[in-house]
Amino acid sequence: MNEIRLKKIESLFQQEINNILYNDLKKKIGIFSIIEVALTNDLSLAKVYISFINLEKEDEEKQISYLNESSGEIRYILKKRLRLKKIPELVFALDHRIRDGMRIISIMDRWKKDDRR
Repeated sequence: MNEIRLKKIESLFQQEINNILYNDLKKKIGIFSIIEVALTNDLSLAKVYISFINLEKEDEEKQISYLNESSGEIRYILKKRLRLKKIPELVFALDHRIRDGMRIISIMDRWKKDDRR
């Protein structure tokens, strides 16, 4: 598949899955951010990388399990909203880029404070 078209579809999926998780899922999953959606070229699989804010590791893993169990429901809603022949299987995975970035910023802030002394 054309790479530009694939990126557009990934962006569309990211937006729609975000809307579904905020508005349509029966159980609310807390504060989250979908970092990236990575589709295979044949649109058979979409890996959804998600980051949670202010959750412990065990709670994050429970949320990911819940999302993977709910992937059929999410796909059904996507099928109703999008004009695509094929809606890929969804696999949710944790992404810690935001948390790692915040940790790096806090370390840099501490270094700056130490340098001022």
